[in-house]
Amino acid sequence: MQNIWLKIIKDLSYNPRDLHTVPKINKKPLWFYAYSDGNFIYIDNAKEHLPSSNISGIRKLSLSEFERMYPIHKRREQGESVSKEAQKASINQVYWYSIFEFCLNN
Repeated sequence: MQNIWLKIIKDLSYNPRDLHTVPKINKKPLWFYAYSDGNFIYIDNAKEHLPSSNISGIRKLSLSEFERMYPIHKRREQGESVSKEAQKASINQVYWYSIFEFCLNN
């Protein structure tokens, strides 16, 4: 799993950008800005797209949070209902799903 973390860190270090949420229900996606300093992932309000998430202060995502969220994401992609578990694992679950989608599937 370490190689997946490093791929995401590298992607967001070299290509910081607006990403949008990827809801599984009929809800309009929100945009946010994601970048990395090589150690952590940071989330902020969108820079170029609307509607933006309303994030008060920059959020810092860590390796330990990634390690909790990645297996949940994999189960979500298989169609399993994981929302309650994801909410307990991280308050940033919606951002993680987008990061996984856009940084690993390119």
